[in-house]
Amino acid sequence: VPAAVAPAPGSLEERRSRLERVKRRVAEAARAPRPVEAAPVEPGRAAESAVALIQELEAQLSRAREIETALRADLDQARGEVARGAVELREGAQRSRELSRQLEEKRAVLSELLAEMNALEAERDEAVERAQALAAIDEERQTLLDALGARVEELEKRAESSRAELERLSDDLDTRASEGARLRAALAQVTRERDDLARDTAQARRERDELAEAKKALEQVHQALAQARSRLG
Repeated sequence: VPAAVAPAPGSLEERRSRLERVKRRVAEAARAPRPVEAAPVEPGRAAESAVALIQELEAQLSRAREIETALRADLDQARGEVARGAVELREGAQRSRELSRQLEEKRAVLSELLAEMNALEAERDEAVERAQALAAIDEERQTLLDALGARVEELEKRAESSRAELERLSDDLDTRASEGARLRAALAQVTRERDDLARDTAQARRERDELAEAKKALEQVHQALAQARSRLG
């Protein structure tokens, strides 16, 4: 059978053990004394019995005094333990109140952090929406640029064709003086087409310049968005 482990000094078990010992001593002290035998009739035996009785009473009195002294010591020690227990209880209650206060402070901090996280998530969602909108604008801009490039290319081809036609007509004008009137009319037509082409080309250039300015503004928006993303981290 393993040996019983002694309770730690000052622990609750040790206090309970000490209280049990006090109770046992009180019970022993409260026990009825051994009954006194009746004195014998003969004088000699009566004297011996009286001496033995006195010795027995003195021994019982001595034991009673020892028990009383021990009980008083245990009682004083128990009172000290109760006083220390009350102090510890008050200190524990104070620590509990302090822990409750700290817990409330931590809850308030956590609530503030949760509100900040929700705000950051809302900003992130808004930034994502802006990024998606800018991406759609960028795609549309690229489509417009492609269409404008195709139109400019077509206009350049038409201008090249008109220049070639003008050169051919000029050559025919030099070589065919008799067809001057017809060539002048044709030249006038070509001139009008050239003017139209020049107007179209100027319009295309203006549109291209506007698109270039729009592209520059879009790049600035992209740069601002990139800075916002870097801050969101």
